[in-house]
Amino acid sequence: MPSFLWSREGIGNRNLVNDRCENVDAHVAWLFLIGRTAMPDRLPSFRGIEAFLAAAEALNLRLVATNLNISVSAVSRRIMALEEEVGAQLFVRGSRKLALTPAGARYRDHLLPSMEIVRQATKAIAMDNDELKILSLPSFLASWLSPRLAGFTSQFPDVTLEFSTLRKRRVGHPDIVIEPRFVDDDSAEIEKLFSWISTPVCTESVVHQLALVAPEDLLRARLIDLSAPISSWDIWFAKAGLSDKTGVTWLRFDSFMLMMAAVRHGQGVGTASLYQQVGDSDLVAPFEIASRPPGGIYIQKPQGYERRIVRFFRQWLMEEVARCRLAIPAWAKTTSGVEY
Repeated sequence: MPSFLWSREGIGNRNLVNDRCENVDAHVAWLFLIGRTAMPDRLPSFRGIEAFLAAAEALNLRLVATNLNISVSAVSRRIMALEEEVGAQLFVRGSRKLALTPAGARYRDHLLPSMEIVRQATKAIAMDNDELKILSLPSFLASWLSPRLAGFTSQFPDVTLEFSTLRKRRVGHPDIVIEPRFVDDDSAEIEKLFSWISTPVCTESVVHQLALVAPEDLLRARLIDLSAPISSWDIWFAKAGLSDKTGVTWLRFDSFMLMMAAVRHGQGVGTASLYQQVGDSDLVAPFEIASRPPGGIYIQKPQGYERRIVRFFRQWLMEEVARCRLAIPAWAKTTSGVEY
């Protein structure tokens, strides 16, 4: 078959076929063309439809090419191929800009509702099995993630969230794993959410009761700490230039949540990571000095395929982390040496 039969000029021009098909029966050639260009049961190229709808909105091939991240000539080829498939001219090509033909305008009006159906169907399929399994620290879930969850559940009200703590680990094959590290870790499979930025915190009443004005005043306070090999108080005292803690009385807990409950009930002064205190109006930091113990809160990076709803949650989480980092006071970042 001569190559001209596949070009734009060969479509819709029976005389051209008659003139050039020297060795081919013209009637057969014409039927071949009609059969190729008028196939009601065959769907046109989706890429062609995408380029057509973008061009119908922008009426500017360069803008369409930029948005689709392809060349102008590629956009033009897709549209021309679509015109061949539907058997109609969709655009009037002027010297400066495009204009829809009446057929192009009708085609656009028919396609737009259909494309919305495609979008909704794609979203519905992507959201199948809308269940997220999240494994994390109890303290991170309680003090940081839970107060912010409404921002995610309002966007995805039909998603089921299942939480489990690192100690109990009831979730099998979790989608999201958020865990603490007590050494700085730059492993390829994890990403740091927050550094530990630690500072003393207490209630306003404790500040007034103990007259906490300078770090030395803490030496006559009851200090609340975690039972751990390395005390965040030791690191903070070194940062504040205090080495002698003689006379200090202690309350120690093996749970961060129990420790913070004691702090909130005015039992003394504890240390907390500032990312957990952003937005917390119950506690205050009496001194603008922060220390940086090693490690922090990390999230495991995705390994292989990740469901779309998991990607949405991960994106939302990182946006919340970025907002929280911005809200950490400048003095805390300066004195601890943490830069985000």
